[in-house]
Amino acid sequence: MNRQSLTKKIISYLLFLLLVGAFSASAYADPPADKQIKGLIPAWSTQLAERTDAGHEYVPPQSSDLFPVRIGLRYGDTGDRRAALSIQRGTGFSIGSYDEANIFQPLYSFEETRLEILADSSWHLLLGESGMSPMDAMAMAEEVGGFVGHFSDGFRVLWGSFESLEEAESVISTTDLDGMIYLAPEGSVLVCGRRVLWYSERTDTLGIMAEGDVTPVTVFNGDRFSGSFAFPVVNGSILVVNVVDLEDYVKGVLPYEMSASWPLEALKAQAVCARSYVVFRRGEYGDYGFDVTADTRSQVYRGLTASSDRCNEAVDETRGQLLRYQGELCEAYYFSSDGGATENCVHVFGYSRAYLCGKLDPFEAAAHVSNNNWEITRSSQELQTWLAGKGYVLGPIAEVEASYSDFGNVTALHCTDAEGVSVMLNARKSYTGLGLDSCRFTVSGDGKSFRFSGRGWGHNCGMSQWGAYAMAKEYGYSYEDILGFYFTGATIG
Repeated sequence: MNRQSLTKKIISYLLFLLLVGAFSASAYADPPADKQIKGLIPAWSTQLAERTDAGHEYVPPQSSDLFPVRIGLRYGDTGDRRAALSIQRGTGFSIGSYDEANIFQPLYSFEETRLEILADSSWHLLLGESGMSPMDAMAMAEEVGGFVGHFSDGFRVLWGSFESLEEAESVISTTDLDGMIYLAPEGSVLVCGRRVLWYSERTDTLGIMAEGDVTPVTVFNGDRFSGSFAFPVVNGSILVVNVVDLEDYVKGVLPYEMSASWPLEALKAQAVCARSYVVFRRGEYGDYGFDVTADTRSQVYRGLTASSDRCNEAVDETRGQLLRYQGELCEAYYFSSDGGATENCVHVFGYSRAYLCGKLDPFEAAAHVSNNNWEITRSSQELQTWLAGKGYVLGPIAEVEASYSDFGNVTALHCTDAEGVSVMLNARKSYTGLGLDSCRFTVSGDGKSFRFSGRGWGHNCGMSQWGAYAMAKEYGYSYEDILGFYFTGATIG
């Protein structure tokens, strides 16, 4: 380590100690005096002062960790019997299928700039022999004015689309086509442009991708995306799944989970978290045909819509990097702000992770987070109604007490009515159910109403995004330092 680097680290360490002193004197949302925070200076501070650059040597990820990500853009209650794609940049669409590695394999190209995928419940005329090759099916479809059908046993040709058997029999009787009348089963789809282009009985493999000489851009529901699209059918509804390279997925997450104007090192820490999160969660929604959702149930993702050179740089500079603990992937939780301390995973999510340890956060305060102080009042009757909705039968609540962790965060709420009947709820149930912003708060009341006063925003487990901001901007720490602080014992590999 050179003299200049050593001097910088000594100065950083002294600033750290000064900040700890300022932090300990603050008065926000402090627990009662008999439950004060323990362990003011974490062991991490000494370890960081002694760190050398060699300690962050990059270890390539396993090839099995780098996979195309399937993101549910539309699913569940948002499902419909049709979906539309259009091209913002490109020359047309390819239709094909996905192999076992989720790699799109094109079969045919169509000069269409807009496609509709429709849930099919129609009658058709089925032509040709089973097991035709794709090229033979396409040639026959063009000859008879039909369209290719992809079946479990290969390709055939379909002609016409009719709402009833009677209509199908009536129209087909006027043609000289030799085939059998076929009713599309539930779960099959039609792909339409200016005409019907494709039928797929196998929606588990159907894929569509825009094509062109430059990177194509596809529009769905007002957002712009790269990659290809899959359309699994669940309970009669067509889901929409974007399939993209892992790094492209992270680029589509980063601008929505952290401001592109933030320090590059904070963005890089967020990129590693986002990448680690999706790899850890791979296949979580496998029953629906995708890995993660595009909303806050997983991570917010909107493709290229808010694409940022700065965010892309953060992703590129951390390409392939994942958080690991003793060689295993980390569940890389993050949240907006902790208000002064993170919390043990067991007190937030009900299970333990060795690298998700609660600790005092002496950095976040330097970010001066706006609107980080909050206060909410609930009446005794509101608390009674809320508890009743969870199956607890109590009278009007007369007393509310909080239990605190060693880090000053609430681990449980004890609610007691006038008759002395009491229930206890863990912190996550209490703060989410009551509409509180975090688990870092105090409670006061007069038996008629109760005031919850706190700081922070989010579940307080893992990385504070505002803490990452402060560490990078105010103290000059790298993304490795940020991740090393918030994920105890974790390494980048």
